[in-house]
Formats: sequence, C-alpha cells, structure tokens
Amino acid sequence: MPTREAFTAHVARARQTARQMTNLTIILAVLFGAAQLALMMMFREQVAKGRALAFSAALIGAWVVVVGFLVFRLQRETVKAAPRCPACHRALVDGADAKAVESGRCPHCQAEVFAAR
Repeated sequence: MPTREAFTAHVARARQTARQMTNLTIILAVLFGAAQLALMMMFREQVAKGRALAFSAALIGAWVVVVGFLVFRLQRETVKAAPRCPACHRALVDGADAKAVESGRCPHCQAEVFAAR
C-alpha cells in the first residue's frame, strides 16, 4: 500500500495526464475542423451542387468520428492514469481522487487507499 505522499503524487500525475490529453483533444478537434472547412471551401466551386453537399456531409461525418475517437481516448487515458483503490480496484477519477486524498479512504468501498504513517 502506498504512503500518503506517494498516493498524492500519483493523483498529481494523473491530473497532469488528463490536462495534457484534454489540451491535445481540443487542439486536434479544432485543427481537423479547420481543415474540413478549408476543404469544403476549396471544393465548393469545383464540384456540382449535389456532389458538394454529399462531400460536405462526408467530411462532417469524418470529423464527428475523429472527435468521438479523441474523446473516447481521452476518457480511457484518464482512467488508465488514475490511481486505483487497492480493495475494489476502481479508478479514482472525477473528484473521487480528492476525496480519497482528504479522507484516506476509497469513496466507493471505504477501504484505506494509502498506509497511515
């Protein structure tokens, strides 16, 4: 069982990972959206009206899939980096990590998450 300091350090690393993944997701979503708009503007005048609509719809669909994948990856990496309760093995995310640091117990099963000195 880790000490309070080691557990707190793990929580800090998990939060940093979550921030980095969030920033990456936001940046990539905006870049893909801008690229999609640029492609739509470039091909709008060169393609017949019916095909332009289909092309735009396909690009929007692709953007939704890419952003959905990025959000899924963000959630997965956040849970993967989070500390886990030694008893119930649930990831301590979304405020559960702060409750565990404060009380020394898992908010789900009330087991001790770090060794007392």
